[in-house]
Amino acid sequence: AAARYLLRLQANKGDTYAEFPALIRGVREFLAYAPEYEAVASAIMNGFINDGLEGCVVDKCGTKYSVYLKSLYWNEVNTTNAIRRLMRTARPVDCNPEELCAYAEKICGVKYAEQQREAFQLLKTGGVGIITGGPGTGKTTVIKGLLAAYQKMFPDRVIKLCAPTGRASQRMKEATGREATTIHRLLEYKPFENTATYKNGANPIDADFLFVDEGSMISIDVADLLFSAIRSGTTVLIAGDIDQLPSVGTGNVLNDLIESGVIPVIALKKTHRQAEGSVIIDNAKKIREGYSNLSACDDFEIFVRDDDEIPDVIEEQFLKYYKTEDVFSAQVLVPARKRQGTGAKDINKRLQAIINTSSKGLTYSDTTFKTGDKVMLMRNNYTAEDAYFNGDVGVVLSTDETGLDLLIDGQKIRIDESQLNDVSLAYATTIHKSQGSEYDVAICVMPSEPSIMLQRNLLYTAITRAKKKVILIAAPNAIDRAVFTRDSVKRQSLLVDRLQGKK
Repeated sequence: AAARYLLRLQANKGDTYAEFPALIRGVREFLAYAPEYEAVASAIMNGFINDGLEGCVVDKCGTKYSVYLKSLYWNEVNTTNAIRRLMRTARPVDCNPEELCAYAEKICGVKYAEQQREAFQLLKTGGVGIITGGPGTGKTTVIKGLLAAYQKMFPDRVIKLCAPTGRASQRMKEATGREATTIHRLLEYKPFENTATYKNGANPIDADFLFVDEGSMISIDVADLLFSAIRSGTTVLIAGDIDQLPSVGTGNVLNDLIESGVIPVIALKKTHRQAEGSVIIDNAKKIREGYSNLSACDDFEIFVRDDDEIPDVIEEQFLKYYKTEDVFSAQVLVPARKRQGTGAKDINKRLQAIINTSSKGLTYSDTTFKTGDKVMLMRNNYTAEDAYFNGDVGVVLSTDETGLDLLIDGQKIRIDESQLNDVSLAYATTIHKSQGSEYDVAICVMPSEPSIMLQRNLLYTAITRAKKKVILIAAPNAIDRAVFTRDSVKRQSLLVDRLQGKK
């Protein structure tokens, strides 16, 4: 039980496994005050090596032992097997990438740079391909062109688009003019008690070309579900920004796929003409490269304040830019949910008291939901009549004694009393939760605490959520500390080794 508990803690930190010596050290510390703990730890050690442990898998390579929760072990193995299968069954196309590129330029009304033109080679080779790039590098423009070129070659083939969250899929739909869905909706995922039904190898996704956006958000369990359900011979393109935060879930799938070297990667790095002069993009590039001398202007305001002054500045700036008729007009982004004063929970209560003064509403725990409130769904619920997904954002249409009616992406969703724990006010949200979303104005908050959250990829992710304007509110030295602190703790995963055939 102690070992499984520690493995779950490792998984929550993003690791798919724990190295055996580190796990045993953890077990010894965990049982330090238990009678005969040395004997218990030794028994666990022998049990692992000789017989394994219920719910766990020991993966041996030479003299090295890696201990997994069984589910994560199979997630990693299944993802490896699925990627290998998709690469092995790739359907190369007899085409001229230059001609396809020229056609895409005509359709999209653009002129691709040399780096962008290379992406059209991915249509020739088939299989799995990856396109990476930060804001302003023309990722979306390239993807629109690739979709148009593929459809020209194969007008009768099925093209599908998906992303990890509802908001990310909505953004993709807006950018490409094509239908897009969440990964879970694409999989037709429906859980029943202790099991679930979903698309899989025996009943695969009906697509000849599958485009997956926001690849950095994909965790190893979702990767297993998705790649295992893709039909052999399908062309799969994954897009993402590797400088953003890794997935909230376990693993670091996009980085591992790139690092393995078994999948062709087009890395877009050049900022293009339409993005030149954007201070948001210039500052994002500075942060990515480790420079903290950010430029301030009308489109990128910087306020340096002590922690106790930060909430007042948030309130002032939010009231200036938030439009009740457009909940995505302005968004407060904070590092932590529960930090006193500057956490999402406290900021939400403060802003709600000013934005929504109605005395009527439905109270659940310490939150009163009122008509007109901006809310976010915090969990997936596939079993509800109106299924909803973690990260979906909408507005409260009405409240009554038994629940809420929400409007999310134009769809009315009923939340009954038993589901209220899944709903949170969303005037402010964590930077992690904002991944896959964009806002006209992003109010990015960097307080001095919790200091562990002051990291480069967190600040980079926050400011790249803004389409038109960034308001950066930071404690003294917080920007420097964030920019100079890389997330130096590499997530433990053997996906790279498995893809390279070392496992």
